[in-house]
Amino acid sequence: MRNPAFPAHPIGRRPNPLSFVSELDPLPPCPPVQVLSPGRQSKNRQAVSTVDRMTDGTFEAFRKAEALMAQRRPLDALRELRQVLDEAGEAPSVQLLAGRAYLGSAQLSRAEEAFRKVLDLDPSDHYARFALGKTLQRQGRLPEALAQLRMAVAMNPSPEYQEALGEVKARLALEN
Repeated sequence: MRNPAFPAHPIGRRPNPLSFVSELDPLPPCPPVQVLSPGRQSKNRQAVSTVDRMTDGTFEAFRKAEALMAQRRPLDALRELRQVLDEAGEAPSVQLLAGRAYLGSAQLSRAEEAFRKVLDLDPSDHYARFALGKTLQRQGRLPEALAQLRMAVAMNPSPEYQEALGEVKARLALEN
C-alpha cells in the first residue's frame, strides 16, 4: 500500500523526503518582489549597493532559486542561494527567498532569522510578518506568532493571513 504522505512520482525521479512538509503547511505565493538586474537604478540606497555587488551569475542563481521554490524544492533552492547570500545577503528579496526556503525545508530557526532580517530592513513587509508568524507557529511559540499574524492581517487582510490568524487564536483558546 502506498504511503499517502509521498505522492506518486514519475519514473526516474526520486521524491523529496521533505516535500510533505510544505504540503501540510504551505505558504501562499510570495507577492512579486522587485529584484533589479545588475546596472539598474533604485530609490533605495541599500538596494542600489546590493545590486551593484550582484553579478550576472548571482542574478541568475537568484532566479533559479525562485523557480526551484515554485517547484517546491527548497533544499535545491538553498544550494542555489549560497552564492547569492554571500554576494547580496543584505537584500530583503534575497533574505525573503532564503527564509521561504528554510521554512519549506523545516529549518525553522534559520527561517526566523531570515524573516527578522527582512523586517529589520523593511518593517512594513506584510508577507515577511506573515511568514515569520507561520514560522513561530510551527515552533509552538503561539503568543509571538499571534502578534506577527495580527500585524500582517492589519497590513493586508488577505484570506490566507486571516485563516492563519484564526488557527493560532483557536490553538491558544484550546490551551487556556
